[in-house]
Amino acid sequence: MQKVIYGHTQSWQVRLIVEELVEKIARQYELEQRDGVTGGISHKVGQAARAAINARLACNARLIAAAPDLLEALQRIMPKVEAYMLRSDGWQSGENYEAIEFARAAIRKARGEE
Repeated sequence: MQKVIYGHTQSWQVRLIVEELVEKIARQYELEQRDGVTGGISHKVGQAARAAINARLACNARLIAAAPDLLEALQRIMPKVEAYMLRSDGWQSGENYEAIEFARAAIRKARGEE
C-alpha cells in the first residue's frame, strides 16, 4: 500500500478509499453518540475519524480562501519566469518545460479554460 500523507497522497485511489473509510467510521460514531454509546475502541476510532474530517475541512477552507491570491501570484510571476527562462541556456529542458506547462495549466484551470 502506498503511503498517504494528510493533504497529499501518492495515489488518488488510495486517498479516496481512506476518506471513504473515515467517513463511514465517523457516521457510525455519530450514530453511537446519538444512542448514548460511549467508550471502547470504536468510540476512540470514531473520535479520531471525526477529528480527521474536521481537519480536512479546515485545510480545504484555507486552500479555497487562498486560491484567488495564489492565482494572482502565479499570474504575476509567470511572465518574469518565462522571460528569465528564455534568456537562460537549457530553459526548454524537460524538467523546466514541464514546470512551466504545469503552471500554465493551473492558471487555465483556475480561469475555467480547461
